[in-house]
Amino acid sequence: MPQLNLKPTHKPIRDYYATLQQYEQHDVTHEGAVSAPFETLLNTCARQVNATIIPQYAMHTATGNRIVIDGAVLNEYGIPIAYWEAKDIDDDLDIAVQQKREAGYPLDNILFQTPECGILIQNGQTALDLDISAPANTRRNIIAREIENVVDELIRHAFSREEFLKPLDRFYVAIEQAATLCRDFSQKQHFLNTFYEKFFQGFSEDVADTHGIVYTPQPIVDFMVNSVSHILETEFGRSLSDTGVHIIDPFVGTGNFIVRLMQDIQGTTLEEKYRHELHCNEVMLLPYYIASLNIEQEFFQRTQTYLPFEGITLADTFELLEDQQIQLFTKENTERVERQKKADMFVVIGNPPYNLRQVNDMDNNKNRPYITMDKRIKDTYAADSKATLKTPLYDPYVKAIRWASERIGEEGIIAFVTNNKYLDGTAFDGMRKHLSQDFDAIYILDLGGNVRKNPKLSGTTHNVFGIQVGVSINLFIKKNDKYETVKLFYARVEENWRKEQKYQYLDSKQNYQNIEWQQITPDKRNTWLTEGLHAEFDTFIPMGTKQARRERGEAKNVIFKTYSLGISTNRDSWVCNFNKNDLKNNIAAIIETYNDQVYKWDQRDNQNANVDDFVIYDEKKIKLRLWVSCQNWMSESRIFVGLSLRKNTIKVEQAKLYTPHSVNYIDTNTIFNYTITTEK
Repeated sequence: MPQLNLKPTHKPIRDYYATLQQYEQHDVTHEGAVSAPFETLLNTCARQVNATIIPQYAMHTATGNRIVIDGAVLNEYGIPIAYWEAKDIDDDLDIAVQQKREAGYPLDNILFQTPECGILIQNGQTALDLDISAPANTRRNIIAREIENVVDELIRHAFSREEFLKPLDRFYVAIEQAATLCRDFSQKQHFLNTFYEKFFQGFSEDVADTHGIVYTPQPIVDFMVNSVSHILETEFGRSLSDTGVHIIDPFVGTGNFIVRLMQDIQGTTLEEKYRHELHCNEVMLLPYYIASLNIEQEFFQRTQTYLPFEGITLADTFELLEDQQIQLFTKENTERVERQKKADMFVVIGNPPYNLRQVNDMDNNKNRPYITMDKRIKDTYAADSKATLKTPLYDPYVKAIRWASERIGEEGIIAFVTNNKYLDGTAFDGMRKHLSQDFDAIYILDLGGNVRKNPKLSGTTHNVFGIQVGVSINLFIKKNDKYETVKLFYARVEENWRKEQKYQYLDSKQNYQNIEWQQITPDKRNTWLTEGLHAEFDTFIPMGTKQARRERGEAKNVIFKTYSLGISTNRDSWVCNFNKNDLKNNIAAIIETYNDQVYKWDQRDNQNANVDDFVIYDEKKIKLRLWVSCQNWMSESRIFVGLSLRKNTIKVEQAKLYTPHSVNYIDTNTIFNYTITTEK
């Protein structure tokens, strides 16, 4: 649908106010005259959105009475979508609204207007009551105003505001228009959440990929907040309303968790809590706007007082661990961050992002590294893992759990909804060990939905987030008066339940105390879910080990001393082909492109350039991170070639040492019939 584009500087607005000034000079104030300029303005707006303004629109009320409204806006199908009732300057607009209400006028979306004032009624409630005597007041809408305030601050010392906002106008106008049509705040919040998710997944897919963008369904939020409230009461003798119970959502998104927490805080303590003990972080600008609005609106509804929420920061939670930090957006934002750092957090709650790696290596859209946070993982979860491949431990949700484990100090509660891979994944044995040591009680509600494990499931239908990986609600409790051993409780919903059934289940249970938990005991390998596993597995002789392969002499305590991955190209579509000429052309294209990129890198003007932003990502010319390896079945090393420009494989500075210089064929009796040879 076309979007309305209207600003105070546009000609229709200027003409409207100029006409009113001319009428004022001639002391013309009656309705028939002063309503005409506004009707003209409405006509201009209606045409922009393929709608039509019909003056003197006749209709019947719910009781059957015939009424004539000054104007109705009809969409392209002839359906009224809005109404307009004009009054002159001398009319008391509040009285007029009440009279029309009693007469049965439609109050789903109607504007009562005089040249000085406009009252917008939506769904029977006053949505806007504005002084429109000056054009600068097209900024009084709360969403528009808050966005404008942030943008004003952002670009005050930068560049042309008009040019900065130009690409974003249609999105913000769409938000404002759609949000004002919602019947109540919960509906508006749902709209904003949905918009937030769809915006990033559709318009900014790369951001959605790296940040794991998805908003949390309300049944999950309710269950987690209710559970935290119950744990505070039963385990600590405290409540959400108590002074000193600082709460943080480190990945706030659109603010669902904070808003829901506020609803359970007593009115007598809400302002103090709102001012000093509710905290949240958001790294992206759009959800930061929405979260601020949602939280401030909840406070306004509870208190009928507007108070800006200063507990939110525009910041990357993991980045805040770094010793060296840039100034965060504005001085005020930096001050908020410092206040947050000094707070003793007792509750950490939220939905951290979980996305281990980018969807496609050619997208140049990797999750960013965090020096301090990654070292915390390396020194704890990774150090105590016996797994060979430990990459999954650097998924953002794992970092979030590690961060939260340290953030709550000696006691507190963590309530996260996350990927459930850590429950049984091989790489997570060290993580499970540390969780058992760090916490006194752990409750895990497994919501299933792992499409990759069970192809019979649908992410859209069975997963609570509509994603491919499994999900669990996790409650971690740390106490000063520690238990002798961790109390570990596990429950799982039915495998084939649709997501709506899971939501209903959460609504019916309300909090963790109403779940039928199974207490589980980890084995010595830090395995939690041991059902179906045989304890004697560790007594079996391994097929082979890295240690045995490194040692000289005969193999000990293994079946095979030497073993290998075998043929692994990671790019079969490029380096395997039934046609020799096609294969030769493919490899020649890769070599040519690769050498060209190495040459350009060596000749670059900017020595500080980022290699990921420098190299090309054209799948028709090259597949980055290509590794060609081949061994025959006697495990005699035949070929190993690295072809990469990515820093996480071969550093570019070393690339010249590995530049392919010739193309050779291998006997077709071998499985892999083509490769690249190199020399150092």
